[in-house]
Amino acid sequence: MSPTFLIVYCGLVLSLSAFSIDITLPAFFPMAKDFSASIDQVQMTVPVFALTFGAGQILFGAASDRFGRKPMVILGLSFFLAGSLLAFMAPSLDVLLAGRFLQGLGAGCNQVSVRAVLRDRYSGAALGQAMALAMGIFAFGPVAAPLLGYGLVELGGWRFVFVGIFIFCTLLMVATLWRMPETNEALDPLALKVAHLKSSLFAVLGHGQSRFFIFYSALVFFVILSFVVNSPRFYAQDFGITGLGFAVSFAIIGLGIVPGQFLNKFLIRRHGVLYAARVGAVGVSFFYGLMFVLAFNGLLGGAGFTALLVGFGAFSIITMTNGASLTIDPHGQIAGFTSSLFGFVTQLSGAVLSGLTVPVFAGSVVVWSGSLALLTLGMALFLLYWRLPHHQT
Repeated sequence: MSPTFLIVYCGLVLSLSAFSIDITLPAFFPMAKDFSASIDQVQMTVPVFALTFGAGQILFGAASDRFGRKPMVILGLSFFLAGSLLAFMAPSLDVLLAGRFLQGLGAGCNQVSVRAVLRDRYSGAALGQAMALAMGIFAFGPVAAPLLGYGLVELGGWRFVFVGIFIFCTLLMVATLWRMPETNEALDPLALKVAHLKSSLFAVLGHGQSRFFIFYSALVFFVILSFVVNSPRFYAQDFGITGLGFAVSFAIIGLGIVPGQFLNKFLIRRHGVLYAARVGAVGVSFFYGLMFVLAFNGLLGGAGFTALLVGFGAFSIITMTNGASLTIDPHGQIAGFTSSLFGFVTQLSGAVLSGLTVPVFAGSVVVWSGSLALLTLGMALFLLYWRLPHHQT
């Protein structure tokens, strides 16, 4: 597999998580109607997915160090296919949530394995650039999924979105079996031993750079996931935009990832990974602050909201991508475990926080944007004054 094909493949596997979340967003209201449930209950399909998405990473990261990356990707895709079938056939919201549980578990396994694949092949600034390119491919999910989801709902109802997920996952399984190489050339027979896991945990959390960016990225992921969880309600309740209008708006927002990753690659090449992460943090804070000011003064419409979120999408993916690179890069020998710990902490924290804040925000853009403007401002200031250990840049 050529380096270009490998990065494209990794980007598509990484996109499966966002794709399977975003494709369901146009189906929230039909799901609520079909199950006689509130929109708050249906919104929980995202945090449930994200919770097991994080848990799946801590379960399978060390296993990829022991058995290889390819077997773990195959296992993760198998979980995902099973969860898609269960969700498609779900007779109740509880069963649908169980299907999302399985999907999240599989997505977590895939995510941690693919990040480790990139670390197997790259390090330093090259790793940051490879991550940036892969995340540019990742944009396929946020851009295509909401439009496809709307079309599938119109074609056959909300259950058809899980048909779309199943087909995409099947294509990835074929590509994995056919073309994916095994990049872990030094399988560690001790990787799953308790003593080894304990020493790996101490190695990662004892490293100032990795420790900082794990917990920093947890807040970044919360900021991103909070928008995804609440977006259908914001558009419907605050701006009266539903159906195709919502799908198009969300797809436009996803396009922000593409220029964001081109900017990210440029910044890494010219100034380094940490500098790029700082630019991303400042950009996210700026767009949330501007959003709050406009919303508070009654000047924010649906088009303006979408435009600001395009900017947010561009800069949030910069800081999230580089947070992952800065966490994993120092630990090449335990890349799978480090990737799993990163994903577990960031995504589990983001899922819990986004689920807990749904009733707090209650579909209000003013409350949501004001809260996140304060949070992201504090994060940006903290990152600007933080320094890499040993004078790394």
